[in-house]
Amino acid sequence: MPDNNAAKFMSMFERRASRGQCVNQPYLGCREFACAFRLVEDVKAEPKPIGEAKDLGWMLYDLDYSNPADPKPRFFPACLENGVVNIPAWESEEVRG
Repeated sequence: MPDNNAAKFMSMFERRASRGQCVNQPYLGCREFACAFRLVEDVKAEPKPIGEAKDLGWMLYDLDYSNPADPKPRFFPACLENGVVNIPAWESEEVRG
């Protein structure tokens, strides 16, 4: 559709995030680990990130539905670095299952 563009979707995201709304509740690895979120508008007013690194072990990435009759879980080695967990690409050698 011609009216589907990045600005439209960014506006939708900002409007919903500022109200705490989402289509699906975000979660960390499994749906049992739902997370809260908020829109950060002033990054300079935010507290400093966690100044440490932690190995979080293997975290569920997603299910591989290449064979719909037998979906397989895929995992990646999660590490928290300065308050951020970097997620590797699906095709990455780090993602296993």
